Amino acid sequence: MHFRSTADLAATIARNLYKIPQDVDLVAGVPRSGLLAANLIALDLNLPFTHVEGLFGNEVFRRGMTRSTRGNLSSPQNAKHVLIVDDSVLSGKTIQKIAEQINKANPPYKVTYLAVYVTQNSAKLVDMHFEVCPAPRMFGWNYLHHPLLDECCVDIDGVVCRDPTDDENDDGSAYLKFLVEGAANRVPKHEVG
Repeated sequence: MHFRSTADLAATIARNLYKIPQDVDLVAGVPRSGLLAANLIALDLNLPFTHVEGLFGNEVFRRGMTRSTRGNLSSPQNAKHVLIVDDSVLSGKTIQKIAEQINKANPPYKVTYLAVYVTQNSAKLVDMHFEVCPAPRMFGWNYLHHPLLDECCVDIDGVVCRDPTDDENDDGSAYLKFLVEGAANRVPKHEVG
């Protein structure tokens, strides 16, 4: 199993920013996991950011009060070069569907497709990628929703629920009570093996 944490994602992006064409003036994320990667890229490059549906709905997320972005892009239709970002490409079905939608819309801007993580076989499905990460693989930002979770072990304390206090961590009745009553941090979509 190849695992990449959210920290790995941020580090991979930071190491590879120089590969992004200098004329990109808008970053669009593929919902949902691609939004995280796209937002990190947009923030690091100080570029406007949207989601793929925002391209069709003519939406660009507004900037914060302390940060002006490179250029003054008020609409995706004003962009010259849009970078479509997904966290990973395995089969390529999602990115191909998005490319078909964008091609059908015949946008006035150039489009480049980027996946942070690809496999050796899926690398050809995007214009650029940052790292080859072979399958099987899981990512820290969505591993609790991965079908392979039923073959995994997961630490309960601090992952699925909060860490027990010293009083609760007695390996006895107080700990059993904590396991029953402890509030969940994350709720897996699949049963944990």
